[in-house]
Amino acid sequence: MVFTDVSYDKQDEQAVWKAVTGAPHVIVLEPFFYCRDMVEIVHDDFSTTLWISSLFVLIVLLLSFRNIFIALLAFLPMFTSWYVMQGYMALFSLEFNLINIVISTFIYGIGVDYSIFVMEGLLAEARRGEKQMLAYHKVAIFYSAMVLAIVTFSLIFARHPAIRSIGLITLIGMASTILITYSLQPWLFRILTRYRFFRRSFRIPE
Repeated sequence: MVFTDVSYDKQDEQAVWKAVTGAPHVIVLEPFFYCRDMVEIVHDDFSTTLWISSLFVLIVLLLSFRNIFIALLAFLPMFTSWYVMQGYMALFSLEFNLINIVISTFIYGIGVDYSIFVMEGLLAEARRGEKQMLAYHKVAIFYSAMVLAIVTFSLIFARHPAIRSIGLITLIGMASTILITYSLQPWLFRILTRYRFFRRSFRIPE
């Protein structure tokens, strides 16, 4: 085995890596090279992983609520907020990296909890007239999101772009998740409950 150092200008980095890795029996011992490859692999596989996890979450919601329409309503805020967050990332020129991908999945999971809490409150209000449960759940969701936003807000002022992107993605993700959970989910639920078919499906008394 022969070890050798390679000196090159920063702008020639990609060309050197491509030329060296194209040679047979050559290994590049460059941390940034492997970090870049790992980010590309995670980014390419992330969409597939997201769809698999989304399907799993939808199945769990279906088993919990035992109703496909309720499961889809509970799944909607999480699914919609993900694409809203991607849109804002494109507007702010934010890219996925190994750090903010983990944060994105964390927000994705929190969105599941928030939508389930709101759905439980909506069902309790429609079935038994208990309006307090929905109000309590909304207050709990608000304080939970506020604490998380305060904790991550300081990261926006970081100099490192990867760390700064964590703060921005967290704020964008939490804001979009709360807005959709507070507005779109109850609005669709109340529209559907106007129809007798959905009221029977949701087991809401006439």
